[in-house]
Amino acid sequence: MIISWLKSQEPDLFNYISAEKVHLHDEWLYRYFLRFLPESVTPNKITLLRVALTPFVLFVIVSGHFVMGSLFFLLVASTDALDGSLARKTGRIT
Repeated sequence: MIISWLKSQEPDLFNYISAEKVHLHDEWLYRYFLRFLPESVTPNKITLLRVALTPFVLFVIVSGHFVMGSLFFLLVASTDALDGSLARKTGRIT
């Protein structure tokens, strides 16, 4: 119901714009990492993983483990590049 109302109010928010270009880093990530992922791994699943792990990263940092928290943050933040590259390379939406 809310989605339908939002679509009627702001239709441009729900228009998918495909990527016009696959970037060099997309090719590199696909060649060395992404092509080894099973077909069941989608860009949205990678995004959900990032969302799910963010509170854990925050907990580690707040607990005073700054080095470990920073490493976890970098790992979790890198999933943003992974899901975007996977989406552009495979023509999927994220």
